[in-house]
Amino acid sequence: FPPAMSRILLRFSALAVLLVAGCSATKLTSVWENPTYQGGAFKKLMIIGLGATPGGRAEFENSVADALASQGVIGVASVGYFAAADEMTREAVRGWVVRDDYQGVLVARLQDVKRTQYVTPPQYTDLYGYWGYYGTAVTPGYVVDKTQFLISTDLFDASTGQVVYTAQSRTSDPGSRNQLIQELTTLLVKDLTKRGLLPPKP
Repeated sequence: FPPAMSRILLRFSALAVLLVAGCSATKLTSVWENPTYQGGAFKKLMIIGLGATPGGRAEFENSVADALASQGVIGVASVGYFAAADEMTREAVRGWVVRDDYQGVLVARLQDVKRTQYVTPPQYTDLYGYWGYYGTAVTPGYVVDKTQFLISTDLFDASTGQVVYTAQSRTSDPGSRNQLIQELTTLLVKDLTKRGLLPPKP
């Protein structure tokens, strides 16, 4: 191809890389369920998000609360009790849980953010293609930055304080904070419902 066409191909390939990088996929990488728990589905939960920005915390907690409401479950965001995360001491959380008669507490915690960079070198049809006169790049070189968010979610039985359910999740290159939250919320509610820890949708 002539040099002008090669530049068009390079720009198109770079755009394709950006589009692929913008696609997010949230997955539950591991799930544990307490085999001794016999309490049935939870119908009133306090929701706590840890490790995020104040805005991210409120958005996550309210997202889960809305999803629970669609299944007839009362979910209350902890941001309504504690404006700042450092106010959530063990005694303070326990006091509100007991006072308002919660059956359980769902806690999501941002464990880690992993950033990696992949460099893919260009490939050419022949030696002369390298110089851009007689050939063209088959695959142009490019750099891809990949970001993964690792989140741990625990469901506690308020009556015993024991962990009932733990899920580890991984989100790769979310397009936005809202996208990550919506994907994680959907997966968690679906899995908890499947395991009988939340009532099914009416």
